[in-house]
Amino acid sequence: LFAVPGMDIQQFTKNINDLVVSRDHIATYYTSHQRKHVRDGLYPINFLESLTELEKLRRKLIQNPTKQLVHKYDRALKEVLITYKNDIETLRTIYEEQFSKSLDIILFTVGNTTPSAYITFFNALEENIHIKNLERKNRTRCFLGYTKKCKPFTSTFL
Repeated sequence: LFAVPGMDIQQFTKNINDLVVSRDHIATYYTSHQRKHVRDGLYPINFLESLTELEKLRRKLIQNPTKQLVHKYDRALKEVLITYKNDIETLRTIYEEQFSKSLDIILFTVGNTTPSAYITFFNALEENIHIKNLERKNRTRCFLGYTKKCKPFTSTFL
């Protein structure tokens, strides 16, 4: 669901720390109200940190698949999905506060978009969370033997 095989966890953790430093530096250029938006919405730090911990646990589970680790992984994955949802909701709230009343086209160097396109994007992300949560439940049931139609173990946790 959120597997990142081959990821260098130490480097990824360093990169997250670099993002925090960058975010905090960028925030100094804004007013206190805007600064909160930059800190809360610029990068999904909470999600990235939870993803790092989930990947560590996934690797342990593949090396030593036990029911106890499956339950632990399932709880961790559920928490990652909650964190992902919270980060999306935070970003949606910030966006709606800043742009939702605008009908203007938002211009970027690589193209443009509209407020309604952002809302559609947020809705798609939230639907993706729902799908991933269903997959999470199914994979856990498979490993624990509650259902017979399952992928092989290795692909179940990729």
